[in-house]
Amino acid sequence: MSLMSEIQKFIESNPGCTTGDIANAFAYFPRPRVLNTTSKLRQCRRVAYRSEGKTHRHFSRKAVLPPEPVLKHMSVASKSYVGTNDQRVILRLIQQAEDLESRGLFRRAATVWMEAFRESHSQSERNNFLARRERCVRKSKRCVASGEEWYLPGNYVGA
Repeated sequence: MSLMSEIQKFIESNPGCTTGDIANAFAYFPRPRVLNTTSKLRQCRRVAYRSEGKTHRHFSRKAVLPPEPVLKHMSVASKSYVGTNDQRVILRLIQQAEDLESRGLFRRAATVWMEAFRESHSQSERNNFLARRERCVRKSKRCVASGEEWYLPGNYVGA
């Protein structure tokens, strides 16, 4: 019997097993080979699986998948956006970035635009912040040092 069919039979007899469980059950095979074969089973749709974060739970195609757990504390926005979407914070960041732009500090302004991007949940605002950031990156001056000014990190000896 091939490794692929053995793994499939293991999954059918142990519904809900994780990839680690499968690898441990077939310890006499190299672990990368077992993980690769399990991945091929998923890709060929010979087994069903459900992702729970970084964990994959495997089930037989014949079996009915148990319902997915409901996470009440997580909203849809919190899965994809990092910031608080607080308009006062966003407004302060916009003012700070515009002030930095007016003083010609484009690299710092680009960093602040990125902070505003992370803080916002509105797609139109986020697109606007990215465009402003790109403009600042293009306007920033590239520092060109002469050959005498080049030092490897940690090797600088002060004058």
